[in-house]
Amino acid sequence: MRSGQASLRGWLVAALYAVSACPGGTIHVPTMQPHQPGERVQSGMGRVQLASGLRLLVRAAPLGQLAAVQAWVEAGSTHEPEGQAGLAHLCQHLIAAALASRAAALGAQASAWTTADHSVFQLLLPSRFLDEGIDLLATILTHPPLDEEALNRERPALLAALERAEESALRVATEMLFRTAFLRHPYRRPVSGTRQSVSQLRPADLLALHARRYRAPYTTLVVVGDVVPQQVHARAARAFASYRTQREEVAQPSEPPQREPRIVVVEREGSEAQLLLGFRTVSARSPHVAALELAAVLLGHGPEARLAVEVQRNRQAASSVFAHSYTPRDPGMLLIGISAPPALFGVAARTTLSEVFRLGREPVSPEELRRARMAIEVDSARHEETTAGVARRLGFFESSAGGPEAEARYWQGLHEATPESVRQVLATYLRPENLTIAVLQPRPVASIPSGRGRRARLLLEAVEPRDPGQTERLLRALLNQQASPGPPPPQVADSGQLVEHRLRSGGRLLVLPEHGAPLVALQAAWPGGQRLEDERTAGASHLLGQLLCRGTRSRGAEQIARDLESMGARLSAVADADSLGLRMEVLSANWERALTLLADCLRFPSLEEEELERARRHVLEGLHNRARNGAQQVLRNLLRILFPRHPYRFDVLGTPESVTALSRRRLLEFYRRHYPLDRLTLAVVGDADPAQVLARVEALLPPEAEAPPAAPLPSPLRLPPAEATQLFQHTTEEQAHLALGLPGVALGDADRPALALLREILDAEQGRLAALRRRHGLLYDIALEALDGVDPGYLAIRLSSSPAGLQAAQLAVRDELRRLVDHPVSAEELDRARRRLVARHEAGLQRRGQLAAALAFGEVTGLGPRWHRLWPEAILGLQVEDVQRAARRFLDEKHLVQAALLPDRPAPRMRRQPVQEARRR
Repeated sequence: MRSGQASLRGWLVAALYAVSACPGGTIHVPTMQPHQPGERVQSGMGRVQLASGLRLLVRAAPLGQLAAVQAWVEAGSTHEPEGQAGLAHLCQHLIAAALASRAAALGAQASAWTTADHSVFQLLLPSRFLDEGIDLLATILTHPPLDEEALNRERPALLAALERAEESALRVATEMLFRTAFLRHPYRRPVSGTRQSVSQLRPADLLALHARRYRAPYTTLVVVGDVVPQQVHARAARAFASYRTQREEVAQPSEPPQREPRIVVVEREGSEAQLLLGFRTVSARSPHVAALELAAVLLGHGPEARLAVEVQRNRQAASSVFAHSYTPRDPGMLLIGISAPPALFGVAARTTLSEVFRLGREPVSPEELRRARMAIEVDSARHEETTAGVARRLGFFESSAGGPEAEARYWQGLHEATPESVRQVLATYLRPENLTIAVLQPRPVASIPSGRGRRARLLLEAVEPRDPGQTERLLRALLNQQASPGPPPPQVADSGQLVEHRLRSGGRLLVLPEHGAPLVALQAAWPGGQRLEDERTAGASHLLGQLLCRGTRSRGAEQIARDLESMGARLSAVADADSLGLRMEVLSANWERALTLLADCLRFPSLEEEELERARRHVLEGLHNRARNGAQQVLRNLLRILFPRHPYRFDVLGTPESVTALSRRRLLEFYRRHYPLDRLTLAVVGDADPAQVLARVEALLPPEAEAPPAAPLPSPLRLPPAEATQLFQHTTEEQAHLALGLPGVALGDADRPALALLREILDAEQGRLAALRRRHGLLYDIALEALDGVDPGYLAIRLSSSPAGLQAAQLAVRDELRRLVDHPVSAEELDRARRRLVARHEAGLQRRGQLAAALAFGEVTGLGPRWHRLWPEAILGLQVEDVQRAARRFLDEKHLVQAALLPDRPAPRMRRQPVQEARRR
C-alpha cells in the first residue's frame, strides 16, 4: 500500500523498492464497495479466472471513450536468481520497448514499471481499438523480443540511468536501508539492479525468467473504461489461449524477526545528510494496513504533518521530509526520511525520532486523525478520475492483497479507526528494536580548531557528528532515550559555565546554561544604535527594531503573534545609544522553535510598507508627546548642548523630519549596511543544552554568501569637555524645567565605577538629591539621568518646580556638587551607596532575560561577556579617595551646562539670574 503522501520524495523512495521506471502516480483505493466474483454487466464489474489460470478484472467506467489495459505479471525483483539483480526490470524494459513501438499504430500510449513483486504493462487507448490492444499485449507478452539485438539496444540506456541514480543521495540511502533491514528476503535487492549486475545479464537469463514467470497463473489482466465486460472476457480468452498454464510456485526465504535496532552509516560527498528510518511492518493482506497508512500521512503528508511542522517549520532542521507505508505482498516497512544540513543532524534526528515514537505512545487528536483520513480519501479520489488510476487500484488489490475483500477490509479499517486503535496498532511496530536506520553523511571539510574554540567544537560534535562512528553513537543514545523515557539526559555544561563560540558567519554566540527554571532567554545584539545615525537617519535603528518583530519573508505580523502565543514566548526590540537587537523569552520546551523564529526575524525581515507606516505613526506620536513634555524637552535641549555634533544628541526615536523621510528602501539599505550577521552577538541563557544551541545557531545563521560590504563602525571618541553654556526656551506650561549637565565617561574608562558610585550617592530616590527635594517643598520633581556609552556619555540632573522655586533649587543642586568635589564623603555614606549599588546590580541579573542582555551588552560594547561578574568587586573595592578623585574630574563646575524651559511670562529675576550665573563662570 502506498502512503497517502504524494510528494516527489515519497515517490522517489517508493520507486526504488515499490515501483521502478513507473510513469508516475500512486497506488491507492477509492471509497467504493467491494465487487464479488461473478458480477457482470449489471454492476459494471467482471472478475473471473480463465481456464488457463489467468485472472481477469473488467470494470465499465464512464470516463470518456477510453480504455486502460494492464497486465500484472508476478515477475518482480523477488523472482530473480541470486546474483542477477535487475533481471526482471531489464526484461520488462525490453518487452515494454517492443510494446511501445507497435502501440502507436492503435493511437495507444504504452508504459510499464517493475516492482519487487510484479512487472506491469499498460496500454491506454481509444475504446474502439480495445480488441486490437488486448491482442497486441497478449502477443508481446507471449513472444517477446529477448534476443541479443534487443538487449544491446536497450541496455546502454539502463546503465546510463543507473549511473545517474548513483548520484542520488536518497537512492543510495534507501538501498542501504533495505539491504540492512532485510537480511534474507529479496526485498533487500534494488529493483533496477546495479551497473555491475545489469552489465553481466545475457539473453539466456532473460529467456529463463520469461519461461518461469510469464505464465497465465502468474498474470492478472485488468481492463477499465468504456467497455462491455462479457466482450472483454471473450476477447481475452482467445488472445491469451497460447499463454503457458503451468504454475511452479517457489517460496520466498522467510525473514527472521528483528531483535535489536540496526544502524548503518556511510560517508560520501554531498551537502546534506540523509536520514532514513525503516520499521518492519506487514504485507498488503494485513488488517493493520490502514493504521500504517494513517501513520505515514500523519508524519509526512502535507504542511501540517508532524515532521513538516516540527522538523521543518519549527526547527528548520531539514530541507525535506517524507513518510511512506510500503506494504507489498510480503511484510514490508514503514519508511520515514529527512534531508538535513550536517550542522542540524542531531536536532533533526532527535526531533524525528521523538515524533515517530510518540505515535506509538500517545493517541493522536480526533481532528488530526480526521485530516489524515481525508487526505487519503482525497488522494484516492483523484486517482479514481482516470481509467489508468482505477486499473492500478484493481490490479494492486487483486495481485498483491487478495482481491476486493482486502480492499473492503482496508476501507473498513480506515473509517473505523480511532485515536486509541491507531495508537495500539502502531505501538506494535514503532519500537526501537524493530527499527533500521540508514544515514548517508557528508564528508567533513573542516578540522577541529585548537585553543579556545576547541571546547565549542567538541560540544558541537554532540549534535553535528563528524564521522560514522560518532553518528552511530548519537543515534544509539537517542534510541536509548526512546526505549526508556524518563528524566532528561544530563546537560553538556553545568549551570553557570559560559560557552563562547565564534560562528561560521563571523558573529559571536554566548551560551550560559541555567537549569533552575524551565525558561530560556535569547538576546541578539549588534553594535550600532544611535552612534551610526546622522540628521537624515536619526531614529532608523529604533524603527528597524520595531519592524524586525513585525514580519519576515515567510511570516506576517499576525503569524508571528500566533507563533509567540503558541510557544508562550515574548519578543521585543532593543535600540539604544550603542546597540540594536531583539530579546526573547520562552519556555524551555520551545526554545528551538523560538530560536528559529528569532533567526527568521534577524535574517529575513520583510519591512512591509503597511507595518512601516504603522510603526512610523506610533513613533511620530511618541515624539509629539515628548515635545509636549517639558521634562523631556529640556533634557533633549541639554543633550544638544553637550553633543553638538555627536549622534548622542538625538532622541532614540529620531526626529519628526528624519522619521518621516525614512522609506522602506532607505531602511533596508541602512540595515544591510550596518547590521550584518558577522557583527551579531547572540546570548542564550537558561534551561537548554549548549551543544544543541551551538548546532542550531550554526545552521540558522550561516555565512552570508553575497552580503554587501558592511560600513565600518565609528571609532570610539574622546569628546572634549563641553564649554559652559546655556539654552533657554519658553513654554505655555505653568511649571519651569531645568536640566544641569556634565560630560560623562566611556564604558571602558577606569573611573567608570567611581562615577557610578557618585551617581548612587546623589541618587534622587535615596541619596542627596532625594534629601534636597524634601528640603525644597516647591521642587515638584528631581531626577538624575546618565549615559555611559562606547563614546563618553553624560550626567544630567533634571528639575521641575514652580517658577519661583527654580532658582533656589538650581543653586542647591550646584552646592551639592561642590560639596562632593571639596569634601570627602563619609565612610558610612560610601558604604551605604556601595551596598545599594551592588544589590541593585545583582537583583537586576536574577532573571534570565536580564542576564542574557548583560552578556550581549558586554560583547557588543567591548567590555567582555563577563563584565557583570567583575562589576560588584570593582564597586566594593572603591575607597573614599577614589570617589573624591572622580568628583573632581567629572563634577567640575567649569564644564557644567544647563538648559531651561520657562513659562512665557516668568518673573524678570528668573529670566536674568541663570544667564548671569553662566556669564560669571
